[in-house]
Amino acid sequence: MECLLSAEGGLERHYSPIRIEELVPQKTGQGEFELAFYHAGYPAGVRDKRYRLRTLNRSTCYLVAQRLDDPAPHMTIIFHDLSREWLKEHFCINVEEDETIDDILERIAQSPW
Repeated sequence: MECLLSAEGGLERHYSPIRIEELVPQKTGQGEFELAFYHAGYPAGVRDKRYRLRTLNRSTCYLVAQRLDDPAPHMTIIFHDLSREWLKEHFCINVEEDETIDDILERIAQSPW
């Protein structure tokens, strides 16, 4: 997951590996949905997240959404598959061939990155 935030002085970008737990369409006719996920980049005790989102754009390999339930204006989130290359680039970890995504997320959650 990549978050883009409008911030004082420009754009902030944050990278976070997540595991999607549940997606619930809101049936508003406006592409709104609720997403529950495990956020490996947050401290223990606050890693289980739930966001209300609106789809802005999507394809078979990504989804771009706006967060609706956040006081920060204009938070845009890009969801895409986790790849070994993306994890190495943004979290400076070596990913073993036999590691599962759950193993990798737990390792990231335990690291001070």
